[in-house]
Amino acid sequence: MKTKTEIKNEAKNVVKKNFKNILVGLIPVSLAYLLMSLKLGLLSTVAEIIWCLILYGILLICLNAVNNDNCLTENPLKDSFMIFSKKYFWPTIKLVFMSDVLILAWSLLLIVPGIIKSFAYSQAFFIMKEHIDNGEKVTARQCITESKRLMDGQKGKFFVLVLSFMGWIILSSLVIGFVSSLMTISNIFIIVLYVAVLFFMVLLLYIYYSKALFYRELVDNKNN
Repeated sequence: MKTKTEIKNEAKNVVKKNFKNILVGLIPVSLAYLLMSLKLGLLSTVAEIIWCLILYGILLICLNAVNNDNCLTENPLKDSFMIFSKKYFWPTIKLVFMSDVLILAWSLLLIVPGIIKSFAYSQAFFIMKEHIDNGEKVTARQCITESKRLMDGQKGKFFVLVLSFMGWIILSSLVIGFVSSLMTISNIFIIVLYVAVLFFMVLLLYIYYSKALFYRELVDNKNN
């Protein structure tokens, strides 16, 4: 199985190679995050829901690329909305709801068990996608169960991978928060805020691609 560094380097190279297409593809999710950040009442609430859903669409794009020799889609703008298709929408809603309820239940006992379970369930979405793409019917519970089996003995490696991104996530959040505060001075800073948000989305895609590569390594390692 590839190391954390090898996975991150591979993901980084894919992002660099497809940077222009990625920027175009991330326009919808970046605009949704921008509207969410501006705190515009109901509009921001709707934008937050759309943002969360499109993020799952980006996960779909990442796994498709990983399964296609790291070739990202030529039309990322269109494909970022694939999560809203009948094929993926309701299975995703059911899976997210069930996994969140289970993680919350474990977290009510103690925080640590909740974190451990979140890692155990972390591959369920990728598993769901592959079952659907293969024309197989699958329930949310089956995906979660398969994810737990796949992550058996691998949660520590996944934790280290996720932890390695925390510095960039914190820095990006601080920058976006600082630029957002400048909006009280002048609305011209909305352009700067959008650029900051766009590059934060690039960071998220880099993270998601690394997670997709990690999943592929788990599956390949299990099959060998």
